[in-house]
Amino acid sequence: MSTTLDRSYLSFIKNLQKNSIENYFGIIPHNNSKINITMSNIVDNNMVLNIKFIKREHFYNLNNLPMEIIKIIHSYGNYYIGITLNIVFPEQYPFDRPLWSLSKIHHNVELEQPLNIEDHYKYIIQNHNNPPEKYWSPATSIEKDILEFIQKINHFEFLVEYC
Repeated sequence: MSTTLDRSYLSFIKNLQKNSIENYFGIIPHNNSKINITMSNIVDNNMVLNIKFIKREHFYNLNNLPMEIIKIIHSYGNYYIGITLNIVFPEQYPFDRPLWSLSKIHHNVELEQPLNIEDHYKYIIQNHNNPPEKYWSPATSIEKDILEFIQKINHFEFLVEYC
């Protein structure tokens, strides 16, 4: 890990102390939703970021079913989107921007054609990786790049509501 990357990463970790990433960035999900963001340590200039969104649907107990059955029914009523991203920091970081890639996506959201959820996120990643050069600065920290990316993809509620 380069010295600049090391300093930037350690600064981010220090700022995160005793805070989840979603709390640190002030990401507040809407009603009955939950978002969980975790990241791995940087190893060989790579970092893995996992984002999981869950929207719980409410069911009403009209037949006075036992609580155990209600819990099972509720487990099938949740929408979820899980995204695993790989962030590669080039040797010339921070002068060259980190490159993001989609490692894995799992979800139970059916979108209307022609939108495919995996293609949707690949498109966002491609645009994040290839903006006009004037939008990248060596002063951009790891945390600012992660926040910018999360801001671009944090429309989970919309995807679930309008699927």
